[in-house]
Amino acid sequence: MNKVGIYFAYWTNSWQGDYVHYVDKVAGLGFDILEIQPDLLLSMRKNKLDEIKRAADDRGLELTYCIGFPRDKDMASEDASVRRAGIRYARKILDVIHYMDGKVFGGINYSAWPSTPSEGIVDKRPYLDRSIKSIKQVIHIAEDYGITYAWKSSTGSSNSC
Repeated sequence: MNKVGIYFAYWTNSWQGDYVHYVDKVAGLGFDILEIQPDLLLSMRKNKLDEIKRAADDRGLELTYCIGFPRDKDMASEDASVRRAGIRYARKILDVIHYMDGKVFGGINYSAWPSTPSEGIVDKRPYLDRSIKSIKQVIHIAEDYGITYAWKSSTGSSNSC
């Protein structure tokens, strides 16, 4: 049977939240999965990460992770320094997801959100090519950690690695 999950931000207008609260709420409503935004986890101390993980484990809830990369970390950017920042950011996120025993990392994890290729560009292929090249620089980390790096290309095809 397929698991059913929900993104924590369904109940908030903020990209931040008390994940333990949402673990309890979601588990109490009968969901199997709580999807959370991993950026907030990057600034948390290990004891807080452990508290979130323990709460999810205690409630039998799987945590998955979803994000939209900020513009200054756009892995499809024409600016190589921005792409490098995105690659470093993706590595840090994969490290924290691994620490949390996470298995799925999805969302706009291949460019920036909202995505805006240069004005007037009709051929998005260079944008997609830069994104794929960047992902190839982090995908081995996801593979080593057993994390599915799920992404949707601008061509509309769904992908996971």
